[in-house]
Order: sequence, then C-alpha cells, then structure tokens
Amino acid sequence: MIKEIFNEQWDDYQLRSLALGGNQPLQSIMEEYGIQGQQPASKFRHACVTWYKNKHITEMDGFSFDITLNPKPPKNAGERLEQTKLKAAIFGKKVQMKAN
Repeated sequence: MIKEIFNEQWDDYQLRSLALGGNQPLQSIMEEYGIQGQQPASKFRHACVTWYKNKHITEMDGFSFDITLNPKPPKNAGERLEQTKLKAAIFGKKVQMKAN
C-alpha cells in the first residue's frame, strides 16, 4: 500500500513499520531470493516473503525475532540440507538432555 506522507493520517502501527525500515527490507529480501521481477501474486506467496512478514510483525509488536529458531527459507537444495542437519543436531541434543 502506498500512502502519501503529508496528506494522510498514519496510525502508530504504520509508523512502527516505517521505523523498522519501511519497504526497503522487503525489497532487499526479494532481491536476495531473485523474485523481485515476478508477478505480485507469485512473489507475495513466496516462502521468503512469508518469513519476512512474520519477522516484521513480530518486531512491530515489540518482540525479538530469533533467526536461529526461525531461519530464512533455503534458497536451494544445499541450503535445505544444511538447515536439516542443523535441526537434527539441535533436536538430538535436546533428546539426549531429556534422557539424562
């Protein structure tokens, strides 16, 4: 949504969004994943945009967003494999700790 800076009212929630960078972080993540040129219906359903939306809303609500617990979606099969290995290692440690 595009709002005029001086001719429209802005609520606190919208101002908090601007304080977190406005649209620039969203544009950056779309460039990182190479989806900025896609049709809106496609790019706004992409996993990276959903991840960013969750992060942004969490931070707008005043909470920290732990990237370790909520990593960015993988860009390729290699990243997916690395994330799976990391999750398996973390889960394995938790299982071992509960067993002791």
